[in-house]
Amino acid sequence: DELTSLYVRRYLLRRIDEELARFGRYGAPFSVLLLDVDHFKSLNDLHGHDAGDAVLRPLAHALRDEARETDVVARYGGEEFVVLMPETRCEGALIAAERLRARIEGLEIATRAADVRVTVSLGVAEVCEDDMKSDVLLKRADNALYLAKRSGRNQSCIAHDAA
Repeated sequence: DELTSLYVRRYLLRRIDEELARFGRYGAPFSVLLLDVDHFKSLNDLHGHDAGDAVLRPLAHALRDEARETDVVARYGGEEFVVLMPETRCEGALIAAERLRARIEGLEIATRAADVRVTVSLGVAEVCEDDMKSDVLLKRADNALYLAKRSGRNQSCIAHDAA
């Protein structure tokens, strides 16, 4: 991604498909974190899109810093990011999500318009038997993300297995 220097969505989806194949063949667990900047539209409306871009760069840097070498960090679109965590069960992914959330909450980001702080909401999903397509797994993470937003934002929520 040109703005954040993270992987792009297309690469992420290819890597998720590879992990799904490993899960199908060997039962290798993995999780995904779907992260969204809280009230990002308001930030853009108040301070301008340049300020929004200025926020995304250090946020991406924090994501890369907190990720393990084997994780894949990608910009999913707009102010949404995904971290693919191979060999990670939901409990470990939730710990990582909360570590990311706290780190981002602590950032003070200088923009031309003002110094700003942002929070993020995260949805965490571990692969399960019903997730043999990337869109199904990401939809569960997205549902958990929206639960985090509906529950007050600036938190991480876990997706339940598909029913």
